[in-house]
Amino acid sequence: MPEFKAEQVVWRKSRRSNPTQDCIEVAVADGTVLLRDSKNPDGPIMVFPLSSWQALLNRARSGGLNPGCDARHRAARLRNSTTAP
Repeated sequence: MPEFKAEQVVWRKSRRSNPTQDCIEVAVADGTVLLRDSKNPDGPIMVFPLSSWQALLNRARSGGLNPGCDARHRAARLRNSTTAP
């Protein structure tokens, strides 16, 4: 894992995160995305290339991480919900 000095890393939580709840924190350093558990800031850190993180975010935003959200499943659900029993 690349080494990062504390002053190089600025950790952020989601704007949607409740300040009293634990969540993940994200930082970007030298084109690398870092993730950590907010309740364990000295614990392990997950490291991703920026391109992989961007691909994950794009897939999440498009509904691609939920197997029920791809176009085939949406169309099938729509057909099933409009068909009378």
